[in-house]
Amino acid sequence: SQLPESVQLKLLQKSLHEYAHADTMLTRLVHAWKRGDTKALARTIVKQIKDRSPRLYQVLILDRNKNWSRQIARLMETAPGTFFIAVGTGHLVGPDRVQVQLHELGIHATRLNP
Repeated sequence: SQLPESVQLKLLQKSLHEYAHADTMLTRLVHAWKRGDTKALARTIVKQIKDRSPRLYQVLILDRNKNWSRQIARLMETAPGTFFIAVGTGHLVGPDRVQVQLHELGIHATRLNP
């Protein structure tokens, strides 16, 4: 809702056009996720959003990641304990991922491998 209506309409039209290939993209995402291939996930999700619309990337990925990171930092400062925070894959891969935003706030996040 933070994007101009003309941009929203163009993004919707592009999404409808790409719908025919959704099953192929979903298969690639699932395989990359299973392998833990964060670079492939970033190329498939983050790069596509950024290439489609830098403004959408700003609103959907970067602004959200910065906001969530500040909220996580506040939570960690004010409430002891362990927390579970769920976000979509696109927020955990790429150069502006949540972990990078946390690091900029002095919080070190470590990826756990199964």
